Amino acid sequence: MINSGVRHAVVTYGPDFTQTTVALEKVEISPLSGSGRITGFEIGNPQGYSDKAAFKVEDIEIKVSIPSIIGDHIVIERIYINRPAISYETNLRTNNLKVIQDNINAAIGAAEKTPAKENSEPSNLKVEVKEFVLENAQISLSALGTGTSLPMPTIRLTNIGSIEGGVTPDQIVSAVFNAIMQNVAIAVRDNAGELLKGGSIKDAGKKLKGLFGGNKDEK
Repeated sequence: MINSGVRHAVVTYGPDFTQTTVALEKVEISPLSGSGRITGFEIGNPQGYSDKAAFKVEDIEIKVSIPSIIGDHIVIERIYINRPAISYETNLRTNNLKVIQDNINAAIGAAEKTPAKENSEPSNLKVEVKEFVLENAQISLSALGTGTSLPMPTIRLTNIGSIEGGVTPDQIVSAVFNAIMQNVAIAVRDNAGELLKGGSIKDAGKKLKGLFGGNKDEK
């Protein structure tokens, strides 16, 4: 029930939030220990961007507090993601990840204003994540016809929804995606100026740095 329930929730409700394809190959969580793995997780790109995945990871480690399943909210002790591939495509006005982020936020806003429908995800489902770690991510940066690869800083979030006694799954998704966006911005800001060199590509690097708080007047 745990494994099929998690997979069903991700592939059924995920696209409603991201407005993209969402794939998940397998969920294997032990009903005794609560430890397990999620494999083959992928978020597709929005319309207007390449057919590459915006976010892809082969293996996610997860540990769930089994007793919490019959409580008032589900406690996830740890989510660990190692070496995800992140595709960042920008035209210097917007980018694929920002579109997904906006879609998620819009879906959350609409859900808060709309009563739960029959057969929809239970509105009273609450989740708490004690620790979320994402590390060794590689960003595939594509801008103005050129591309490069950038490392991304480690993300570590703790006690998501702990104070509230659990939050909705979409709020968990929003918190994680916001953190990813912040760290992608840091990686682009700190590296794009040096990595994108030569003529118009150098100018593109300066514009990218400007988008994320760099010095636009830097020469």
